[in-house]
Amino acid sequence: MNASANRASLARWVSIIVVIGVIAVAVLTRGLWWPAIASRVWPERAAAGNDAEDEHAGHDHAGHADGNMIELSPAALKNVGYEPLVVAPQRFVRTINVPGMVVERPGRSQIHITAPLTGVVTRIYPIQGIAIEPNTPMFEIRLTHEELVAAQSDLIRTAESLDVVNREIERLSAVGDGVIAGRRILDQEYEKQKLEASLRADRQALLLHGLSEAHIDAILSERQLFQSMLVSSPPHTDDADACEGEHLFHVQQLSVSPGQQVTAGQPLCI
Repeated sequence: MNASANRASLARWVSIIVVIGVIAVAVLTRGLWWPAIASRVWPERAAAGNDAEDEHAGHDHAGHADGNMIELSPAALKNVGYEPLVVAPQRFVRTINVPGMVVERPGRSQIHITAPLTGVVTRIYPIQGIAIEPNTPMFEIRLTHEELVAAQSDLIRTAESLDVVNREIERLSAVGDGVIAGRRILDQEYEKQKLEASLRADRQALLLHGLSEAHIDAILSERQLFQSMLVSSPPHTDDADACEGEHLFHVQQLSVSPGQQVTAGQPLCI
């Protein structure tokens, strides 16, 4: 009696487990068998679903799903200034902000412009506070130093005398051979050597007064006294990597006025 009851209870539990397993398998595999059954039981609903899919074929559902989207025509895009852009990987520059403080470098940041020679300031080109480029004209000075005027006069006088001696040597050489002509040629050659030595001394004197080789050559070619000098801003000589861009100077202070007498070495501006 007890054995029969146990077998009946076991059979009942086995049946329950089998039913639960079948239900679980059916739920897990409903994607395989449910569409076929639905098309047989409700054919109208299945046909309507297929038509809806055909109507939306090839459309962007994301655009239709968002009710705030507005489609613009090519003319409208042109009116709003839209330009198509192709996005491609390329190099870019990223900037960062770092704390820092600008300080002056002693002997580098401030440059004192001084008068190279004694004279009178006749013209001032920049104004205080302006930014100027390197090698920009700043001051024009009329030279009045007596020693400089005398040195220039000696240079011109020596150059003129040397020209006279050279012409005399050419004239005597064209006369022909002879005792008198030969002696005079030797005398003129000796005089020429003395004048050339004097000319070199006069050039060195002008260099010490502050004139450049170009100024002296101009005096010799034009045979006129150098009356005025142009003072320009210094060139930019810093070759550091941080100074690749355009370098400007800032005129902080003007120390002279037009018509003022200045001496050699007197500050003109900072």
